[in-house]
Amino acid sequence: VVILDGGDAIVGDLVAGGYLGGIVAPDVPTEHYFQDDPRRVRAILEWLLSRGVRRFFLGHGGPTNAERLRTAIEGGDLGPGGGTFEPPSCAAERP
Repeated sequence: VVILDGGDAIVGDLVAGGYLGGIVAPDVPTEHYFQDDPRRVRAILEWLLSRGVRRFFLGHGGPTNAERLRTAIEGGDLGPGGGTFEPPSCAAERP
């Protein structure tokens, strides 16, 4: 994950965009096909939303926005809750 200035983040394959590899509805966030820890992925996405990220650039499809991502999380479309995520020390606050 790379958090950029201006409220953007590159999240790669944490989230898929749309269906058929992003060909159909590319801005609709969907659970990626391959995940080893869906709870942690969801926790990371929730953390990014809490940091004020507004636009998410995906590995396939996208980009998508915070509102669509939040709706998908709340609707249970992006895995179960209950995961944990401890941001690395390099994710410190910027002045």
